[in-house]
Amino acid sequence: MKVYKIIKAEWIFLFCFFVSLNYSQKIDSANVNDSLVFQKRNTAPLLPPVNKSNLIKLGIASAVVGIPSTYKLNENFWKGDRTNFHFSENNSSFLITSFSKFYSTNFIAHFYSASLEYSNFDYELATIYSAIIATGYGLITESFDGFTLNEGFNLSGLGFNLLGGAYVLGQYYIPTLKHFQPRFSFDLTAGTNNDVSFFSDYGNHKYWFALRVKELLPEKISKFWPSFLMLSFGLGTNSDRFGNVINNEYYIAFDFDAEALPFQGSFWQFLKNTLNYFHFPLPGLRISPDTKFITFTF
Repeated sequence: MKVYKIIKAEWIFLFCFFVSLNYSQKIDSANVNDSLVFQKRNTAPLLPPVNKSNLIKLGIASAVVGIPSTYKLNENFWKGDRTNFHFSENNSSFLITSFSKFYSTNFIAHFYSASLEYSNFDYELATIYSAIIATGYGLITESFDGFTLNEGFNLSGLGFNLLGGAYVLGQYYIPTLKHFQPRFSFDLTAGTNNDVSFFSDYGNHKYWFALRVKELLPEKISKFWPSFLMLSFGLGTNSDRFGNVINNEYYIAFDFDAEALPFQGSFWQFLKNTLNYFHFPLPGLRISPDTKFITFTF
């Protein structure tokens, strides 16, 4: 299907790549992308020259992940099903696939932004370039889908890719948006569906927006709210064994802000930022289509 089948390998490879960067070249931790700095950064001080070595590593990482992943997509979805370019919309899974594209664009941009910062790009440029790269992934795969018989170019899907890229930029230029964090979870308790791929197993997917409640409440009330406790609103689905969506499900649950972890330094900040792209299994409610209390909301 889409670029989101690339992400599973990219999460692992780019994470390992990031850890292997030359830390002697890293910029001061105050300039590293952290989700609790809510004012626009002052990029006036000159940064060291671009670290070409780290930039080359980023290019190699992208190629090592992108080329074989694209080949696998071609073998599984595009090869042998070629047709004239056409458009297609999947109404049954519109919401869940749209949020997956929005989230995935944000998550890919997170890795590229951090990597570019460690190559000594200033924070603003790293944010802009990472948003463009992540959105580009979606455009490329949508284009391939447009020539595939059972797929088709999905305009709404491209729109949510673009919206995801815009949100990345928005969190820089409108810092309050950092209080609203897109997140993903996979229901490990339900077991995996062997009839579909991980990224088509919509019955086990949930996409969330986690609110940093303490920062949004009036000051007189916020002092009583723990800084580590977030509130998340989620979307899941009830799907058949082939990944076809039967109906949407809506959730509200507590969540954990990884920023509360007592670790400092550039690497730990990157790790905390990464963890904040995933929903923590805390108590919550399914509020639709029926109401149910869930002890661990995956």
